[in-house]
Amino acid sequence: ICARARDDLCRIGASARDFSSCGQPDRETLRIVSLRSCECPLLLPSYQTFLMPECATPLLVTPEACFVYKPFEYPCNTRYQGSHIFKKHYYQDIASMNGEEERCAIYLDRMPEVDFWVRNIERRQSHSFWLQTATDKFYPDFVCKLKDGRILVVEYKSEKAWSDDDSREKRALGELWAKRSGGSCLFVMPKGLDLEAIEKAVYVSPG
Repeated sequence: ICARARDDLCRIGASARDFSSCGQPDRETLRIVSLRSCECPLLLPSYQTFLMPECATPLLVTPEACFVYKPFEYPCNTRYQGSHIFKKHYYQDIASMNGEEERCAIYLDRMPEVDFWVRNIERRQSHSFWLQTATDKFYPDFVCKLKDGRILVVEYKSEKAWSDDDSREKRALGELWAKRSGGSCLFVMPKGLDLEAIEKAVYVSPG
């Protein structure tokens, strides 16, 4: 990946912009809102309004406002120490992963549809892709650029953690982000080692 033209960067759009028409709250929005209704009564009204399609400036994914991975800036604190040799990681270094995350990364690295990918670094706001939750920032585990130009974002969760409240909110938010992209972005949270779910999502027709 180091030899790849450096102007070919992952660009991931997510911004609040005007919609031309109003509509009813979609199912993904209501799922996110319901998950936080008891935990954050003070934050909920503005957060809920931002997610609703009828809001004056709701969540809209657009290429005009996007995050860019800078080619020579990847400030990971701890590096991957495993034995696998990855061929498609965008940077020479790779941030650390646990065993199951490593298996997910290997799966992505071997997918013929993936052009290159990044192990997204948690809590590096200026150097990583993130989505805003009601209380903090959500940094998905992996961001991939597909050969057809789409962006694939993957958040790995163990089978046990997949159904907890935190995962449910992140999954709903990621799915909403992907839905608002108009087919240019995909979000997948495989349940444990059901990594074939990633492949299935890639083959779903946009829109």
